Amino acid sequence: MFLTVGEMDKHVQLIADENQIVIHPTLKRLSRSYSVRVSEEIYIAPIKSVLSYAVALHELGHVLGPHQNSLRVLVRERAAWRWAKRNALVWSPRMQEHAETSIHWYEKNYRDIDKRQRSYLAIDDNSG
Repeated sequence: MFLTVGEMDKHVQLIADENQIVIHPTLKRLSRSYSVRVSEEIYIAPIKSVLSYAVALHELGHVLGPHQNSLRVLVRERAAWRWAKRNALVWSPRMQEHAETSIHWYEKNYRDIDKRQRSYLAIDDNSG
């Protein structure tokens, strides 16, 4: 199955609209994409390829998918990529490779990320 950039963009927008998620397609780099679950927003690069489509779905997965309250970043990342793959209209080898590369990066760096997150939570707990 082949999708045009317009069809991929419409699909992401449809999911966002159905779930009242605001999309900010203002970033220049895919690697800078992120989600804000509390306000139900995602910040992504404009959809111009299967890779930007995959990343947009991944960020939606952080808002809509399971396990996003986990204290472990690897759990959240893997779950968001699984959600993206399950909800994509097409999932190409390039998309799979991008997801695996992203997960591999988190496998190498999760300890530092989790440690930093725990320190933020400790600050929040003590601010009360």
